[in-house]
Amino acid sequence: MGIFEAGRPIRAILSTLLRGAMRHASARTLGTCWIAAVALAGTARSAPAQGEVRASTSVDTTDYLIGDWIDVEVRLDHPPGASFTSSTGDTLGPFLVLERGPVRAVSSVESAVDFRIAIYDTGRVTVPPFEFVYTLEGDTTDYRVSTDPFDLAIHPVPVDTTGDIKDIKPPVSLATTWRDIALPVALVLALALLGWLVYRFLKRRGRAVREKGEPVEGRPPHEVALERLKAIEEKRLWQQGLLKPYYSEVTEVVREYLEGRYG
Repeated sequence: MGIFEAGRPIRAILSTLLRGAMRHASARTLGTCWIAAVALAGTARSAPAQGEVRASTSVDTTDYLIGDWIDVEVRLDHPPGASFTSSTGDTLGPFLVLERGPVRAVSSVESAVDFRIAIYDTGRVTVPPFEFVYTLEGDTTDYRVSTDPFDLAIHPVPVDTTGDIKDIKPPVSLATTWRDIALPVALVLALALLGWLVYRFLKRRGRAVREKGEPVEGRPPHEVALERLKAIEEKRLWQQGLLKPYYSEVTEVVREYLEGRYG
């Protein structure tokens, strides 16, 4: 088995290099081996092994006031070609998830997702893991990865208890402008104009009704209708062959009788 075989722990590789250098090599060879080991360790840190996926979180601080927005960045270390989907919903334990950004690529082997959460309770609280579903390049299997939980201290809003209790402020009076008066005045004038127009219309209609000989207020409609029918009969329009005027006047009398009788 070679010392650089895939999957072998970095600590074991470093130990093998150093033991071999101390046993068989000179000081120059020892320095060369040490540089190679450090370079190997750096390479292994930036490029995860095939299939190895890690998730970590970072926040600006661990102390917040109740209701503060808490911005959390989730970093995902993964092999090239991995695809991630967040499975975190609208809530995360006692926290509300206010915003969830898209998965953005930082490099070919690192991605990041931004979350904004909030909590409306005080004390020391634990942020549950952020969970993700992912697939690897050339593999349709769904895998899962999650961050480690971490603690935050949520403090209440400080209140100054040394000051005096202040009374409620009185109502604020607003200055009256011409715009505040114009609308009610315009509405009253519009209603007055509408009433005057209705009055003129009804007055003219009443005058026209009296000119036509329609029933005077107080007389029963049937008496007026019989009186007008008798007047039509005395004209002898039907006997003179004036059928159209005859039927027109009779129809008008019947219509006015119905209007006066039933409204």
